[in-house]
Parts: sequence; C-alpha cells; structure tokens
Amino acid sequence: MPEIIDVLSAPIGKGAQFIVNTAAAAVDLTPVIIGLAQTMEAAGGVKRFRQGDNLIILSAGYFIPESFVMAQYRVGGLNTSLPVLYLAGQSAPGPSIPLHCWGNSGAMMLPFSNYEIASGVYLNPEDNNLNAGITFNIQSLFPLINGGVYPQVSMINVPAALNGTTIQVTPFIKILHNFELT
Repeated sequence: MPEIIDVLSAPIGKGAQFIVNTAAAAVDLTPVIIGLAQTMEAAGGVKRFRQGDNLIILSAGYFIPESFVMAQYRVGGLNTSLPVLYLAGQSAPGPSIPLHCWGNSGAMMLPFSNYEIASGVYLNPEDNNLNAGITFNIQSLFPLINGGVYPQVSMINVPAALNGTTIQVTPFIKILHNFELT
C-alpha cells in the first residue's frame, strides 16, 4: 500500500486570531468562529478520507508570525493556559465525534508555536465510529477554551505601528495514510 503524508489545516481565516494592542501586556487568542468546529483541509481544499484508510497523526502545531510569542502569565501572576487543539471526526452525514486517541478526549495542549509536536497516534476509524461505509473528515477547534480562559499572546516588544492589526493563527496536523483524499 502506498504511504501518503498530508498536512491538514483550518481554512484560511477560520482558525484563531488576535488583535494587536500594545497598551496591554497580552491579548486573548480566540477562535474566529467561537464554538464551531472547522473542517481541516489539505492543499486544494481536499479533506475527506475513504473507508478502510489507515491513519497516523504524525504531528501537530500552529503557525503564528515569528515576532509574537504566547504569554506565560496573566495580570496578577497567574499562568495562562497553553493553546489546546481539539480534534473530532465526522462521517457524512453524521455528528462530530471526538478523536479519543488524540490527547484527552480529543484535546491536546500545544506548548510551542511554529513547532511540530510529534505524536505518532494511530487513528482507527472503526474505534471512532467513522468507518460506516462512507467517507469522513477531521475537524478542529482551536484554541479550545481551557479552564474558562483563552490562551494569551504577549504584546511585549511588539511595535505600536501594529496596533489594531488582526493576526491569524492557523493550527495544522500532519497525517500519514494510504488512500488519496477525495
């Protein structure tokens, strides 16, 4: 069987974002569309896996411009939460089902930006009720709200000329599988 590696990401402009405000020490990183899972896509918008495909989630991460870093502390010295990537599968038609093999009930913290967190997680579609004779896709929520707060992006050393600029942050997963996406 052939081995194919695809990188899936949230569609452009539908991942997460923050608005630069250098008057604050840090600003919240929030989903563009709050509470709605986004279908992750490969190049060209292709996004569905076929029945019988074997999948391994090789790695995950998120892209943020290099001049920004995740804040470590909130006002008052409390630790901020790390960005959490939630993954679910969806057969067509059907509800989204958390990918329990990925982290804690489909959610995993991503501690570093612009860095791939190696995982090597085998995704068995049958164990996730995704292999009922139809195609399926992978959806994501990023960042997943954690402990009632969103992660924050530091505004320290950010040029004031960027104030008011909306910066997009895009999550991605790299998947090894056997069949071409449809």
